[in-house]
Amino acid sequence: MDISILKQGGRLIRRSLASVNESTLVKNLKIATALLPDWPIIRSLRQHGYFYQKLDFNGYPCCVIYQGLDFNSQPSSSKNSQAIYPARLDNGVESFLLQYLPPNSVTSRHHHKITTEKFHNLEGNCVIEINGTNYELQGATLQVNPGQIHQVHTRDKPALTLIEMLGNPKGLDMDDHYYEPPLLKTV
Repeated sequence: MDISILKQGGRLIRRSLASVNESTLVKNLKIATALLPDWPIIRSLRQHGYFYQKLDFNGYPCCVIYQGLDFNSQPSSSKNSQAIYPARLDNGVESFLLQYLPPNSVTSRHHHKITTEKFHNLEGNCVIEINGTNYELQGATLQVNPGQIHQVHTRDKPALTLIEMLGNPKGLDMDDHYYEPPLLKTV
């Protein structure tokens, strides 16, 4: 992503996922976010081939600047989870979900037999519990391997995370989700 065009009031827009952009299967996926964006600057990105989508980030506008994602007209959700999935990219073996988790929320507790998941934090802060150990995910990436029981939750602030799903030839199909009893209290 040509980050030089993503300037806002003298600072760069929040996140750009270079590690995702280097993928051989998804060369065209580019994503950055801007919390409380400068809309005239964001709108000017269309001339550079970028699209944007406004999301409500707990009462504040958050802009997702992207190439390669498919935004749903009706965001999806999953079983036993408070997460909302406004966008996706399904290339089969390597797929992506954009996950919004409201404050004090939790996802389902589950594991995969063949899918590896990489959680790329874009905005906010969340905690990923993996096999009983909590990991803070603020502006970082964390990998969850097949067989690891995991669950994501937020505290008093929301989180926007890009989930990269690798290794499942069925892509975003839910056949590789094996649900566990919840450890965290659902709010």
